[in-house]
Amino acid sequence: MEHGNDGEPIAWIGNNLPLGIKHRITFTSKLFTYMPGVYPCDDPNDPRAPRCGALAHFLYVQSHWGNRDRGIFIALAHWRKPWSNSTTPTHTHWNWPITNSMYSPGSDNIYIDAEDVHSICPTVANVPRLLTQTQQVNYNIDLNALFCCLSDIPGSYGFDQPMPLTGSFPIHHVEWINELTGTGSLFTSVHNMRTL
Repeated sequence: MEHGNDGEPIAWIGNNLPLGIKHRITFTSKLFTYMPGVYPCDDPNDPRAPRCGALAHFLYVQSHWGNRDRGIFIALAHWRKPWSNSTTPTHTHWNWPITNSMYSPGSDNIYIDAEDVHSICPTVANVPRLLTQTQQVNYNIDLNALFCCLSDIPGSYGFDQPMPLTGSFPIHHVEWINELTGTGSLFTSVHNMRTL
């Protein structure tokens, strides 16, 4: 499946990445407005509670090694549902059988909240969380340092297969996603996307 950029890698990652190889992403993201879910869903006895009114604005970056796509979701803005805490991200698997989709056939994914990136991965600079309406942030994220760090997290929190110690691996997919469940609204913009 074509992922854009004329089929060329967007950037590269690897434990011994040569100097001068693009491995950082810069962009500006703005939170115009948001409204979390309006019905009460903080009651743990309410069956809607796990999915009620969650909103998130993600950066999603995907690479590939070991015959599988590996992706990282950074929740740049989020309400109600934390995706990580200060010591551990969330690890999930996607099965995506829709062959016409760029997500096919699925991937090994890690979710992390923006405000937890630096505490979990000290080699990655602070990634500010979007919190207030009309807030705008200029991001500069070292994708190589982020993938290397999250790849090496022990136990079930890191990728199923750590990034190999040798070789370079392409970043072939970058996107920004707004996701809402329950009721609510979220309006963001992203511009000035670059790789360095």
